Amino acid sequence: MKTRAQMFWLKACKRCGGDLYEAPDFDAPYVRCLQCTRELNGLEEQYLRIYGRMPEPQQVPAPAVKTVAKTFTAKAAKVG
Repeated sequence: MKTRAQMFWLKACKRCGGDLYEAPDFDAPYVRCLQCTRELNGLEEQYLRIYGRMPEPQQVPAPAVKTVAKTFTAKAAKVG
């Protein structure tokens, strides 16, 4: 029987901060979190295997939101 070393990435899960591990499968091994059982998609798994960590989330500024409620109330007041 063949034994294989199992790979762990400590505190690398982006959802819960848990530990990721490589689990064997019939087709190919996959990476899953021990605590929340989140399974990584293909791109996340490739990044993790190449760089040894998960990518940092992109800091995208929130879009500017207009206050539409004031516009509607002003138009309703003019009509009524």
